[in-house]
Amino acid sequence: MAGPANPDAYRFLAEAMVYPEDRDSAKLASFAEAAAVACPPLREALASMRDSPQLNDCGIYLETFEIGAKTPLYLGHYLFEEPNNCRGAAVSGRNAYMIQLKNLYRHFGLELHGGELPDFLPLLLDFLALTAGHPDQKRRRWMINHYILPALPALTRGLAEADNVYTPVAALLDRLLRA
Repeated sequence: MAGPANPDAYRFLAEAMVYPEDRDSAKLASFAEAAAVACPPLREALASMRDSPQLNDCGIYLETFEIGAKTPLYLGHYLFEEPNNCRGAAVSGRNAYMIQLKNLYRHFGLELHGGELPDFLPLLLDFLALTAGHPDQKRRRWMINHYILPALPALTRGLAEADNVYTPVAALLDRLLRA
């Protein structure tokens, strides 16, 4: 099964979505292999990503996700308009989204440490891997349906425009989440 029972597919995508110089290539290979064994239909897509020289190109990563990119790795970007001023930030929809995500992480026993925002895609992917076997699948599914899936169409469009090694990520994630 490609869905929640395959945490290694989530781990592979999480590792693939971090900056290339911060990525652990041994973990990436291990996660790709374990995910492909658990779900053979993913084998080709994961191997293609893992083996692409573009995956280690810092310039491609920056152009795709950071420097003036249309495809930032923060899902809230796709769901909410940015407030026009600092005063509006505290009551914005995105701020509420972040607080709710953080509370959902806490519900599952995860505390955020470090500087990333709760809607950072690699963090969400790690969360999905860690909670794959959690007994509260109903709340996990609710989180997926309300906090992740709504952002995927816009992320998919941005990645399709980028037309590089990261292009299949949103489609793979969508496939995993809907399985």
